[in-house]
Amino acid sequence: MPKRHRFPGLRAGPRGQVLVEMAVVMPFFLLVILGGIIDFGMAFHNFAVLQQIADDTARYAAEGNGPHGFTSVGPISQYAQTRKPSWWTGSFTVHPPETIALDSPMNSGTPKAVRITISYCSPMYTPFYHTMFNAVSGFSSIRLQVTAAYKIPQVLVTR
Repeated sequence: MPKRHRFPGLRAGPRGQVLVEMAVVMPFFLLVILGGIIDFGMAFHNFAVLQQIADDTARYAAEGNGPHGFTSVGPISQYAQTRKPSWWTGSFTVHPPETIALDSPMNSGTPKAVRITISYCSPMYTPFYHTMFNAVSGFSSIRLQVTAAYKIPQVLVTR
């Protein structure tokens, strides 16, 4: 039987070790990457939807009650609840509206704006990030909060 010659610098090692190590590490790596894309992508989408709800609600609050706008949270909260997507399961809170006086030479102190703040807890969808967020922060969701302001139209003020 002929003798095998070894090349210098090559060492004999178990074949397929890299493949086995990759098979062990790859599921965890995919879980972290794909789970992050799913969870943070949904949180970004929920943030964009929440901002649109706040914009619409601020406009409703500014135009809804004549020259003063709405000042109570009741009708504003009801309007925002009708805009909320049905699949949202986290806590959805409409904070009391704020009336802001606008300082401008054109505005004689009468025109104002209404500022609306809405918060929502966007849930985590993958178990890995759900557990990780709960362990790190004590919450299993991403807290989102947006603010929108809308000026009470001059047409309503001068009527």
